[in-house]
Amino acid sequence: MSKRVALIRHGHSEHNYSSATSLRWLGHLFGVDRRLTAAGREQAEQLGEEVRSSESHTLRTVEVVISSPLSRALETTLLIFGESPRRCVSHLHTERCIFPCDTGSSKEELLTRFPSLESWEGFQELPDEWWPKDSLWTELTPTARVEEFKHFLLQRPEAVLAVVGHSGFFRQVVGRKMQNCEVVWLELTPDAVRLME
Repeated sequence: MSKRVALIRHGHSEHNYSSATSLRWLGHLFGVDRRLTAAGREQAEQLGEEVRSSESHTLRTVEVVISSPLSRALETTLLIFGESPRRCVSHLHTERCIFPCDTGSSKEELLTRFPSLESWEGFQELPDEWWPKDSLWTELTPTARVEEFKHFLLQRPEAVLAVVGHSGFFRQVVGRKMQNCEVVWLELTPDAVRLME
């Protein structure tokens, strides 16, 4: 049993460091559930256009898109994929909850921003306060959550999946920081994770 998984980091967000906004950046770290910047929306729209304009784009093989419930990931998902393929939301691969910007919004708040979320797989089961509340030490290296998420992916019926999420969490899987809207393909088996070219 193996899965082909495309990890996609969200577009540039208000809390992501930029030398042009270095003073505001510190403030954004302490705001809850930061949104995409104009640059981040442009990054996601550009990737979405690449997918739609190329019949052979590898993301066109995806059977389901699984998004973190943080607003920046949901927004990225919608901008890249539009209304297809199927959508799922899972809190297992939300960002490491170290700063307030990594704390999520309630389900009610999310629905005001993303009304279609109500029909996504996993939304009804999502707790109202779904973000991690573990210790800072645990969240720095969320090994148990990473393993739980891998198991979740392996149990799904689809063979090809896309996961829209976050740099800190994905670093635990791929061993390096991903850029905004970067796509990394991997083969996931019960015994290993192998990066694909």
